[in-house]
Amino acid sequence: MDERLCPLIPDDAYTRLTAMRLAHELPGHTVEDAVQIVTIGSADLETASQLNVSIGDPVAKVQRIAVDQHGDIILLANGIYRGDMMKIEVKLR
Repeated sequence: MDERLCPLIPDDAYTRLTAMRLAHELPGHTVEDAVQIVTIGSADLETASQLNVSIGDPVAKVQRIAVDQHGDIILLANGIYRGDMMKIEVKLR
């Protein structure tokens, strides 16, 4: 989250809500655009250790970005997920 907006977030919200939900519920801010970028890669030594997988195992690197009505980035979140625990579902027209 943009650190300037953190005072608007109740402390307990960090344990109840996802990062995108936190951005969506910011008073005075509207999420006008949001993107999620998923990149499939391989676990390096640090990632393998953190996720309890073998070096070289597949992992999904996920970046989420939310922009408010002023064009400001209010959320930039990076995550890495085990390849055997990742599901991507996209509705196609």
